[in-house]
Amino acid sequence: MDLETTIKKSRSRIENIKSMGTEAATKSSLIEPLIRALGYDTSDIDEVCPEYTADFGVKKGEKIDYAILKDGTPIMLIECKTASEELTEKNEGQLHRYFTSIVSRDKVQCKIAILTNGIRYKFFSDFDKPNILDKRPFFEIDVGNATQEHIAVLKKFSKSDFNLGELMSEGKNMLMMGNIASILGAEMESPTDEFVRMVCSRCYDGNLTQRIVNEYKPLIKKSFDQMITERVDSGLMAAIEQTRKKPETNEPEPSAEISKNNEPTEEEVIGFNIVKAICIALIPAERIFMRKVESYCTVILDDTNRKPLLRMYFNNMNKKYITTFDANKKEVKMSIEIVPEISKVREQIRATLKSYLGSNAEE
Repeated sequence: MDLETTIKKSRSRIENIKSMGTEAATKSSLIEPLIRALGYDTSDIDEVCPEYTADFGVKKGEKIDYAILKDGTPIMLIECKTASEELTEKNEGQLHRYFTSIVSRDKVQCKIAILTNGIRYKFFSDFDKPNILDKRPFFEIDVGNATQEHIAVLKKFSKSDFNLGELMSEGKNMLMMGNIASILGAEMESPTDEFVRMVCSRCYDGNLTQRIVNEYKPLIKKSFDQMITERVDSGLMAAIEQTRKKPETNEPEPSAEISKNNEPTEEEVIGFNIVKAICIALIPAERIFMRKVESYCTVILDDTNRKPLLRMYFNNMNKKYITTFDANKKEVKMSIEIVPEISKVREQIRATLKSYLGSNAEE
């Protein structure tokens, strides 16, 4: 089964596997099918070794869930958690310890370690210090929301395409870009004095006193917000025009009977991407997730149902509804005609997001 088909099938299984709450179900139904889709034989322990020993020194009984091997040498290590479990810093610390133990003990050039709950996959390497995993993953993919771009990157880890040199070069670039995006995102939300002085040095000829810096700081933030809003609006207007120009067909609109497998519809994916575009001024796009049930689809923060941002009711063939959430998480319903009209509730979405982020997100 190819990678895209496997990911689509995994999406339809996610909620069921989460309800089971076992690591065995997560491995057999979500993780191992993906390993096979990447071209590795999970029935061959010389290629995919389960419970690979990670003992080192006096520490005994340590095992990582899978080691992908080539010529008897690990090229990728995979630590698994249950689908119902969030991936935490504690989990990352465990993976980091296993990785260091294995590469130090075996003197191998393994450079990739993966932490996953079968839904989210976080790829780490040791770009900063040899044999010590970086704190930030260089690549992440959520099979529930994977784009074609994510899948294209994931294919590079397949058996047929695996090239360590190319992966390390591209991985380092991805990590650096992620770090840059994180820094720029923080500056967009709350510009530091250092950043303000750098900008002012190019547009202000006088003496840069602290008073001048303080005057420019809110203006720089507003400039960031305006720039992002204009770009988002430009993209949304293009989407609206495409929707209006879409030729009519005799095919029926989606109904409640469709999408019983909990796979998002094309319209829901578009809505999800619009919400991401609205939120990127405040947080990295990878913190936005989508959860689908039979009657609606919810866009959430940090993959938790406790932090809903927008709910889409698109199964009715005659009407579309969206709901935002007030300060008490009460739904506020609104009827829309086309999906890009989600942009009308931009400020409500941003206000809800800021409430989850806390006081540091206030303007």
